[in-house]
Amino acid sequence: MSDSAPPPIRPLPETVVNRIAAGEVLARPSNAVKELLENSLDARSTTVSVACAQGGLKMMQITDNGCGIAPEDFRFLCRRFATSKLKTYDQLQGGEVDTFGFRGEALASVSHVAHVSVTSRTAAGACAFRGTFRDGALLPIDAGIAPDLGGPEDPAPGEDVLQAYLTPTSGTQGTAITVEDLFYNVPARRQAFTNPRAEYVRILDIVSRYAVHYPGVAITCRQHGASRADLSTPGRLASPRQAIQAIYGAEVARNLHDIDIPRDTTGDLKVAVRGLFSAAESRFRNPVFFLFINNRAVSSPSLKRAVDTLYANLMLTAGGKSSFVYLSLTLPGAHVDVNVHPTKRFVNFLEEDRIVELIVSTMADRLQTENTARRFEVTPLGSPALDMAPSTPRASASGPRAPDTPSTPRTRPSSSISSQTSSPQFMVRNSSASQTLDSFLLRRGDLRAAAEPGTGAMVLDAPDTPSGQATGTPSTLLDTPTRGAPILLRSVRLLRQQCVAASHSDLLALVRESIFVGIIDGRRSLLQHGTRLMTFDHVRLAYELFYQQVLVQFSQLNTFEFDQPPSVRDLMLLVTSHGPLLESDVAASLADSLTAGHTSAEDLATKLAEVLLARASMLQAYFGIGIDEQARLTHLPVILPGHLPVLARLPIFLCRLAHHVPWAEESPCLEGLARELARFYAPDPRDITDAGGDAFARPLEQVVFPYIKSYLLPPEHLATDGSILQVASLPDLYRVFERC
Repeated sequence: MSDSAPPPIRPLPETVVNRIAAGEVLARPSNAVKELLENSLDARSTTVSVACAQGGLKMMQITDNGCGIAPEDFRFLCRRFATSKLKTYDQLQGGEVDTFGFRGEALASVSHVAHVSVTSRTAAGACAFRGTFRDGALLPIDAGIAPDLGGPEDPAPGEDVLQAYLTPTSGTQGTAITVEDLFYNVPARRQAFTNPRAEYVRILDIVSRYAVHYPGVAITCRQHGASRADLSTPGRLASPRQAIQAIYGAEVARNLHDIDIPRDTTGDLKVAVRGLFSAAESRFRNPVFFLFINNRAVSSPSLKRAVDTLYANLMLTAGGKSSFVYLSLTLPGAHVDVNVHPTKRFVNFLEEDRIVELIVSTMADRLQTENTARRFEVTPLGSPALDMAPSTPRASASGPRAPDTPSTPRTRPSSSISSQTSSPQFMVRNSSASQTLDSFLLRRGDLRAAAEPGTGAMVLDAPDTPSGQATGTPSTLLDTPTRGAPILLRSVRLLRQQCVAASHSDLLALVRESIFVGIIDGRRSLLQHGTRLMTFDHVRLAYELFYQQVLVQFSQLNTFEFDQPPSVRDLMLLVTSHGPLLESDVAASLADSLTAGHTSAEDLATKLAEVLLARASMLQAYFGIGIDEQARLTHLPVILPGHLPVLARLPIFLCRLAHHVPWAEESPCLEGLARELARFYAPDPRDITDAGGDAFARPLEQVVFPYIKSYLLPPEHLATDGSILQVASLPDLYRVFERC
């Protein structure tokens, strides 16, 4: 053949054709999960479980309780263009297809680029059957996964499929499909996926879409071998909002508006729209946009772009990148063409521009109305002094809330504008995201940086929860504990009730609605409440917070462990041998003990250590203080996530436990232990000089104050002992300047 002659045209081998087609249908592991998940939903499953290893590349398994697959249909299961969902092309053109699948390509494509095994049982079946597939064909039982030497042959029509190709096995009704070594024979595609974690995140996104849209189906997704699911819905939910609450949390679900456009109001468009979209004041960590058309998860660039523009124009988020939108469109089947993309990701539908305009205008009307109604109300104060009269504590109907942080401001919306809010003397900062005084005085470093051991309170990531131990999560004394076993000790219940009864409702409102400004010194800080600038004694408020949290988390406190457990006796000896350097009450008490007992500092340290060792089991079970048989301190509690005490005060703390707690009676003993823990964990005025400004200020501002604001029930004595004082009032200052 001469060089100028054209190359001959030859049909590609069927194996090559199938692998090229599989590469179009399965661009990445998440596409395979989507196809298999849709198959489970087509099978009328009420429970679907997804498990993945290495982002789905090593293994993915989808298990459901659907109608199952008849044994005689196994030979066609992975054959291209074999399906139970479509019989004629007119069904597709007429919009009569009400299932996800219709081409018979999903499982066939998977079998051409992976090792596939299917176990299934029908309702009428006596047992389940298992078959393995490669290159679209069912393999004989003795073949296993054969080398890649070409496509295997299908079973001959006369062969006994049950005996030669299927393995009987136990199993419940439904289907389990296992896909292993995805893209094993497409090395270029396989090597392109260098981050299995990113692929698993894509899989979670796909599964979460269907979990929201199908609230009645129990859907879970987990990494293979993990004890906990990363996504789980209980099924039997009434609405997508409840599914969103189960997946993303109550706060997200609470900040979503409904959109409901009935079909009979859209004229010739014949479209029905329902869904949820984020409120004007909502902020989300990541953008979410879920779109379903006739129950099929799809993408619509024009609708997504219009929604993003809407949020950007209303100045709610930067380009809509922090919005949450879920939309479900129902159109006549004849108006939608679902066969325009290999992965069925995109669809064409009639009157797209008009439908997009209808949806966006409906959302805009709601958001613009909400945006104009958002006003910050400032209640005029008749007197600059606090009303310190005793009052009855008030409970929040919403229960415990997450602590406020500078990135999650809370504001109070008002439907009307007070005449005073436009006056300059009532214009105040409304967002805790504004700068604090510390930004001008202290170096802003890594918020998780820790002080050197023994120098100051540390801000750390919350320790991992030990197996079998409940995580200590703060809540208020007004809430009934729901973690672990209920509190059975009557004395603890009485202590909690005393805290609630002693709380001051006006102080509670002040603390809840205040904004942290900055730290003055080791004892006092500034906060803003409306138009007033206040100082508060953060040592006293933190002490009350830690005391209440010990009671709230009684017997359920999380703990952290010492890498090298110190000897309790050695820590006691530091105290008994240096009495004059200690706190006055501790020094005087120890001096009396040494004089009265005619004992040495070493013997007294031993006796004090024995007191704690004898009660080690109670300290561990109730308060998370671990002491082993060698009298070494192994654990301390974590009362607030992200906060640890100043370990330089550890010897004093242990000495006070042994010497100051009345161990003979239950209620005084438990109260004494809780108060000593609160004294140990609360900031001390000396910490700011011992640890330096940064190490003292960061945990106070970033951890302690947000929890004070969200969880403390301020006792009444804080209203009269000078713990909270007013420094200035903006209207009063304006009156002074007006005279000048």
